[in-house]
Amino acid sequence: MRKAVICNFKGGVGKTTCAVNLAVGLARSGKKVLLLDNDSQANATCALGIDNESTPGMYGLIINDMPIESLKVEVEAGLDMIPASRALAPVDQWLTMQTRREEILKKRLKNLDSYDFVIIDTAPSFSLLNLNALVYAEEIWLPVSMEYLSLEGVRQVTETLQIIREELNHHPIIRYVIPTFYDIRNSKSASILEALTESFDKAVTSPIRTNVRLSEAPSHHKSIFDYAGSSAGAHDYNLLIQRINENA
Repeated sequence: MRKAVICNFKGGVGKTTCAVNLAVGLARSGKKVLLLDNDSQANATCALGIDNESTPGMYGLIINDMPIESLKVEVEAGLDMIPASRALAPVDQWLTMQTRREEILKKRLKNLDSYDFVIIDTAPSFSLLNLNALVYAEEIWLPVSMEYLSLEGVRQVTETLQIIREELNHHPIIRYVIPTFYDIRNSKSASILEALTESFDKAVTSPIRTNVRLSEAPSHHKSIFDYAGSSAGAHDYNLLIQRINENA
């Protein structure tokens, strides 16, 4: 089972777009996927049109240690989700009072073994919720938009991972660096992609091009594959899914 967190402490990099479309695409490629929405803004939950009133969701998992079977929602064949709601907002404060507070999510998911992928969407900031996700995960999937400020978010993630390795003896790897909002006509995109390749080498994936259909799909509660299956966005995500399945 591959445990992946989609993380960048900078907002607006397409993180939830990655989480939703990769989860759907991997499920449709024959994998069994669990998507966790670990963000109180519940963007992934909303993007898939999931009713977060019908289950305690991530709040019930973290605070009450409720069984996953009672919390998950079936999105479609092969894809389950534990949704989020604004109830997650005070969970960070609750975590500060717990023993080994950075390992709560890891403990909650310790007996989970019925999926090929567990994918965690996170908020665009450092928090104890995000720290819990990073301590649980074995792989980091790092979306980076083609803006220079996005590189600062990358730096913050890599510094946090170094602390996790040194202080907690946990060693997740940055498996994929995913260039997003890539504009082939823009020299800035090429410059940032070059900088990413110099830093992360073969972990850098083929880019996700700027595509208006990707931004429209969540408002229709659809993945890019259902909303605009012949679009550049769908094509780029299919390439990325193929690479993930090949574990390259």
